[in-house]
Amino acid sequence: MPGLSIARPGSVATALLLAATAAFAQPDAARDDARAITDPPFPSADAMRAVAARINGEPIRLRAILDEAALLYAVPATDMLVQEAILRAEARRRGVTPSDAAVDDEIARFVATRNETRPLADVLRQRRMSWSRFHTRMRHNAIRSALLAKDRVDARDETAASAWQRRLTSLYDVTTDPLALPEGTFAIVRDTKGAEVAQITTDDLLAERLPTLTLRHLDRALAERARIVAIDATLRARGIAPSASRVAARVGAFREQHTDAFPWEQALRAIGRNAHLEIRRFRHDDAIDQVIGTDADDATLRAYYTARPDHFGRATVTASHILIRNADPVTGRIDYEAARRRIVAVARELAGGASFESLARRYSEDAASRERGGDIGMFTLVSAYDRDFCRLAFTLREGEVSPPVKTRQGWHLIKCRQRTEPRLDDYPFERVRDIVRDDRQDELRRRWIERNVEVDVSDVLDRVALRYVRPVRVQPR
Repeated sequence: MPGLSIARPGSVATALLLAATAAFAQPDAARDDARAITDPPFPSADAMRAVAARINGEPIRLRAILDEAALLYAVPATDMLVQEAILRAEARRRGVTPSDAAVDDEIARFVATRNETRPLADVLRQRRMSWSRFHTRMRHNAIRSALLAKDRVDARDETAASAWQRRLTSLYDVTTDPLALPEGTFAIVRDTKGAEVAQITTDDLLAERLPTLTLRHLDRALAERARIVAIDATLRARGIAPSASRVAARVGAFREQHTDAFPWEQALRAIGRNAHLEIRRFRHDDAIDQVIGTDADDATLRAYYTARPDHFGRATVTASHILIRNADPVTGRIDYEAARRRIVAVARELAGGASFESLARRYSEDAASRERGGDIGMFTLVSAYDRDFCRLAFTLREGEVSPPVKTRQGWHLIKCRQRTEPRLDDYPFERVRDIVRDDRQDELRRRWIERNVEVDVSDVLDRVALRYVRPVRVQPR
């Protein structure tokens, strides 16, 4: 049956990872000085060409997995790199060069404002930051402080300093629209004369993010790359390609619908989405639509609408959960079978009379909700939570606890504490017809992928990637 299958080789990944990162994760007294903390080596050209995995038999090189990781985590890193490029350009334009003493002052301010009692080296290790990267951040802070002083803006006044930063950014033209950028470029910064002052590329993002990547990040990147490669191969085998004009039209429709004062990619960032990923999704959607069609009359759409009252009637559930991950303390990878056995044991304690809240405080590995007895608040059927999690929660009556359910996060028990029933009258079909059409089409695409796209991943990247990533520190239960 089509789906995702990952076969992991029996390797000594944990031992290798500990050995490769021991100096960073468990420093001895000789490394207490923050200046001794270095980044892992950036992969050489040969390492980038190494086969990190095979997807349906097709070799996938480490470069492709790292590029995917850069893409998945691009937005905050791109924004920061753009702001730093603008600061450097403005400093050059105005002849501002921070002294070493000014940088030292920023480091002292960094420590003082955080009330840190630990050595700076320990702080940097926790943040997975080398001395060189930290020093570069502090140098940019010194540039900013010097420019603020030159413009007589009090850096301690956050409102005034933020307004100054916005004015400075407005002096530069920043292009982040994927359709207007070369492949592998995430931003281009130009000055008022149109001269390019910086270009943020995939390599820049990798240099910034690689030291903070963990095997968990790479697992997500591998899974996403596997899905993309498999979909592309399936469409290619059927001779189906997306239409550039239709994809551009869809972007145009998004612009008209969502953006008045901001570029469309900034509007996407405001709702937590990545324009580069959206363009890729638009292309896949267009190609798949050529197979499944897009025509649906009102009768079909109305039937879809009335069959899903919880969704379109905006029903809500207020719930608590107990999460068991049983993650490896170094790699962060979840042992689903061990987690399943533990959640079953917790369910037995619950059946024996223990309270859900006390079990959540004792066993749950969700740090955000554990101390609240597992309370995760109110959500709708289409919330940001896992789809299977939400669907099961909406089948529960008030006070009822679910059987164990598996998600990407691990295994859960879910307790429905309160629910509101759907009110389709508040959302009549005529008002939400376009939403119904889009939701139905999205579901048809997902079903087509599930039926037709097979993803088999083998020769996983552990042996190649271990030298370039940090261990994951999992909080003890």
